[in-house]
Amino acid sequence: MKRFLIVLLIFNIMLIASELNSTKIQLNLKITKLSDNTQKNSIEIDKCNIKIDSTLSRINDISSSTDRLSLVVTLTTAFFGILITIIVLILAFKNRSDAKLEAQEAIRNYIEKEAQKFIDKQLKDRTDEYLKIFKEESNEKINNIIYDIDNNNNNIKLSTNDKNYLENQIQLIKLKALNYRNFNDWQKIILYEIANRNYNKALNIINDLTQQFRDNGEQSKLFYLKGIILDKRNQLNEAKNFFEKVLELNPSHSGAYRKLSAIYGLNKDYKKAIDYAKQALKYDPYDYNAYNKIGFYYRKLDNLKKATEYSKKAIELNPDFILPYNNIGTINLHNGKFDEALMWYRKAIKLDNQYANAYQNIFRLNLICNMEFEKGLEKKFIEKFYSDQNNFKNYEMLYIFKDIKNEKNVSEKIKLWKVKYSKFKFRNNYTFDDIEKWINEENNLEIKNNLKKALQEFKNHSIDFD
Repeated sequence: MKRFLIVLLIFNIMLIASELNSTKIQLNLKITKLSDNTQKNSIEIDKCNIKIDSTLSRINDISSSTDRLSLVVTLTTAFFGILITIIVLILAFKNRSDAKLEAQEAIRNYIEKEAQKFIDKQLKDRTDEYLKIFKEESNEKINNIIYDIDNNNNNIKLSTNDKNYLENQIQLIKLKALNYRNFNDWQKIILYEIANRNYNKALNIINDLTQQFRDNGEQSKLFYLKGIILDKRNQLNEAKNFFEKVLELNPSHSGAYRKLSAIYGLNKDYKKAIDYAKQALKYDPYDYNAYNKIGFYYRKLDNLKKATEYSKKAIELNPDFILPYNNIGTINLHNGKFDEALMWYRKAIKLDNQYANAYQNIFRLNLICNMEFEKGLEKKFIEKFYSDQNNFKNYEMLYIFKDIKNEKNVSEKIKLWKVKYSKFKFRNNYTFDDIEKWINEENNLEIKNNLKKALQEFKNHSIDFD
């Protein structure tokens, strides 16, 4: 019985072991399958990770692009907001096809409207800019013409460009009704009349405008032009009064100081003339003509060192300005440096072959050096200035001195000269100093006396200033 029970127990144990072994095998199969699945999942996870990395990279690219476009988006948001509002409103009441057409039309109209606003603004800005530039250029042109007229005492010589400019401007102004003419228009008309020596007409216009334009700036400009006219008519005291009025209205008007300097110079008050010219430089340090005037007055005071210094400063500021070349030539003439004087006079002629004073000064130099007048230069002078009586009188005067030196009887010539040039007299800043010195050095007593008599006749042919 015991043996049977033992066998039965062993058999059960074997069954159990068999079942356990079977279970083990199944578990191993499941484990193997799970392992395979895990491996597949791992591969899928790796693929997912790759996709995630790629997606992150693309996100980074998009983020970078978004940063670059953020400004554009910001600027266009308002624009598209308005467009979307318009489109939504249209879509709410129209069918799809009509809404599309309406939306396109709205977009087109909006763009055209905004574009036109942009264009109009650009045109306005450009127009304002061009008008400002044009006004500045026009004022500068007017000032240059005033300066040219101002600095030509007897001969009002405008450049061809300035003359054409004034004539064209006058034609345009005449197309305007009187009520539409502004101050600059009238200023051009006045300058045109002055340039054509219509002094009375210019004065009448100024007198009428003085009542119309009451602004201090405009009044000072009118008084300045009136002073220039009176100066050209040799009414120096009246001219002086108007230049002083200019300074009352505009204390920094350099031109008025310069003109007062010239008037005191004509009255031979050279120290006061220098003071006024220096005042002009205080308000316009680049006024080369003021430097030239100071140089001229120092020459009159026999301070030849300062005369040369200021004349050269005028040339430094404007190498094309003729007067200081002529002044330095005369300074050298006074110093007896005739070759240097001739060089400076020739430089003036080279700059402007229409500058009569330089020719005359060379003839003067020829005279006091007891030389014949330069034939080539004399021929050019006669061709250019024969009809210009104001300049030709000086040449004929020098020729009379030359004839006296050559012991010719010139009494009739002097009489004819005085009649011929009765309306063209010397301003009292015209210098006879070098000729007087030359006469005093004459050894022949009869010739010396005849030269002195002629000199006195010519000195008496000077302007009597008011």
